[in-house]
Amino acid sequence: MTRTLFLHVGPPKTGTTSIQTFFRDNAAAFLRQGLFRPITGTERKSHFHWNLVKAFHPGQFPSEMLDKLANEVRENNFPPKILISAEAFAVHMGEPAYVAAVKDFCQRLGYRLHILAYIRPQVPMLNSLYSQHVKKLRPVPPIADFIESECASGHHDYLSLFAAVLDDPDIDVTLRPFNRSTFRQGLVFNMCEVLGLDSASEALTEPETSNVSPGPRTIAALMQLRRQVKKRFPALDNESLKSVAWPLINVTSALGWNDEKFGAMSPGEQEALAGRFAVANEQLAQRIWSAPWSQVFSPEECTAPPSNPFDPAAASADVREEFDAFIEQAMDVVADFATTYHSRNGARR
Repeated sequence: MTRTLFLHVGPPKTGTTSIQTFFRDNAAAFLRQGLFRPITGTERKSHFHWNLVKAFHPGQFPSEMLDKLANEVRENNFPPKILISAEAFAVHMGEPAYVAAVKDFCQRLGYRLHILAYIRPQVPMLNSLYSQHVKKLRPVPPIADFIESECASGHHDYLSLFAAVLDDPDIDVTLRPFNRSTFRQGLVFNMCEVLGLDSASEALTEPETSNVSPGPRTIAALMQLRRQVKKRFPALDNESLKSVAWPLINVTSALGWNDEKFGAMSPGEQEALAGRFAVANEQLAQRIWSAPWSQVFSPEECTAPPSNPFDPAAASADVREEFDAFIEQAMDVVADFATTYHSRNGARR
């Protein structure tokens, strides 16, 4: 019997948080069907295997994490299926040495590597990714610079990114479209299908969306907060800022600020971005799905809302007052957090 290690590589902004939370919360149910979800690698983030992404870098990181994973597999009597998931794996799929390290680990344990990813058109993908950076209170360049940087990375040319693994006879690859057909089935149930699981027998339900997309007002507020916070509390690191941002976004959702979807790109910018990947996308669609890209993804699935930045100065008096009140209260929250942060880190020294 062939044992399989499924490596769910994302990419980002393809429902990864919902997928990972679903399989974490239902790990016991799926273990009864032979799917084992290791705990190793989830030490920092319980819902996905963040720590394993670095562990597979050849020669760059100690092997203790991989030894720990191998021991966990042995202690569980080499289950027939293993699921490891982290969206950061996707960026390494075009690195032969990295993929070889993952494949070698699988083969040493007696598993065949099966890579699973969901493909999303680049325009909505990068629009969401831009929002995600703002959402975590990270510094973000103008959208044009952001697009250039992301395109230069090579992470969004799916044909090139997955070419090597698609050509490797020792690796199985499943690329599913992040489209309406998948959503109608249910994203997590679609993935259960790939994993050969009977989700119906477990009476499971698809999780609610857990990664709220910020609207124009929330984006404007978070950008302003980022500037003020870095000026007043420069010692706060990115991870701390992200932990502060989540509850603030919940507040903006309650205010209705996220009912409208944010658009970072003009129609012209969207058209130019789609054009950069048109040929490669078409070749990928024909190779993987034996269908044109335009048949796999509808026009609406290939676009994002047009640029709709919120300008507090141009807003009505009551809207501006609500916006300013949120910023003031949010800064109070950050100030309280910064006091605790400095106290805790000072005590550690």
